Amino acid sequence: MVLQPQLSWEATTDPDGDVINYNLYISTENPPTNKMASDLTTTYYNIQDSLDFEATYYWKVIAKDNQGNTTESSVASFKTRSQTVEELLVGKWFFESIEGNPPITECQKQGFYQFLENGTFLGMGFDVDNNGDCISNSSSTGTYLIINNNQIEVITNGQNNTLQIITLTNEQLVVGSIGIIITLKKE
Repeated sequence: MVLQPQLSWEATTDPDGDVINYNLYISTENPPTNKMASDLTTTYYNIQDSLDFEATYYWKVIAKDNQGNTTESSVASFKTRSQTVEELLVGKWFFESIEGNPPITECQKQGFYQFLENGTFLGMGFDVDNNGDCISNSSSTGTYLIINNNQIEVITNGQNNTLQIITLTNEQLVVGSIGIIITLKKE
């Protein structure tokens, strides 16, 4: 999910009737220093770059005529929303550790769960074979559903497994299932 709001402002008029263009500045600094758009002829702008979640943005507009005269608006601000559990979960999560088990090998760390926006997932496990090669030793596909923002119900081959979400950030997912705690890191 991307955050791309539309900003709008009131038009200014030039006392000489000159054509007015607008430069839009936006950043997380106050006053804003990043020029996002130049020479706009409209009094709105659809932000093309995705903004950060849970951030305060400051913005202003500088109106200019073809004679080089400018008028600057006051600085306005807005705060973007928080990411939902569903948005945080989407992505590819690699195994980091399994509590109570020996440390996992570099080969096993190639194993992952990939949660897609459409509610499906892919799981792959890796281990070292008798020849010492790192190979895929398991795979699963299925669907998932977020329950009460703190559980993931995973359905594979008609079987349900509920994972308790212990920690979920942009970089780390810690889940518990049947007394086992698994830590995963996002790609």
